[in-house]
Amino acid sequence: MNGMINTQMAKESPQQPGQRQSSPADDAGLSGEPSDQQLEGEVKKVYLAGVKMLYDDKAHQHVVAELQSMADNPPYAIASTAFSLMQTLDEKSGGKIPGEALIPAAIDLLDDVGKIARGSQAVPVDSNTLPQALQYLVAIAVEAGVIDGQEIQELIGEMPEEEVQQMVAQQQQIAAGQPVAA
Repeated sequence: MNGMINTQMAKESPQQPGQRQSSPADDAGLSGEPSDQQLEGEVKKVYLAGVKMLYDDKAHQHVVAELQSMADNPPYAIASTAFSLMQTLDEKSGGKIPGEALIPAAIDLLDDVGKIARGSQAVPVDSNTLPQALQYLVAIAVEAGVIDGQEIQELIGEMPEEEVQQMVAQQQQIAAGQPVAA
């Protein structure tokens, strides 16, 4: 279990935002972090590897069984399955997948996992299932230490108030089981 996800989960005290000191390499843009275009390419590669796993006969059967084992909470089942796929890919890569690509690829996989859930009838899927699955995926990633909850709070704090209110209204709709406008 050498992947980035498991490494993050094993850390006892996650790095707090703002505590990281920049280096001259960071300041010069030479930090080794992927550019937006490189990151987009990495997300696509990881997503396609996840899709390949989803439709591999053996893995597909495992995915359906995993979904069925959590049938009492379809959104959580879909989110957990997508996160599990990312963990597997991360482990198989030996942690070579950029951490910034894992969650966006998992988000992209939610729809594919939802299609498998719907097609196999492993769990019921309605118009609110995938938005709820996205919420669970973020919560799972925060709990695993892959996403920093404080960073999310800071991002929300930087958003225009109108956007935050729209997000809150959408979350309330999802919580109430009402259809969410796309």
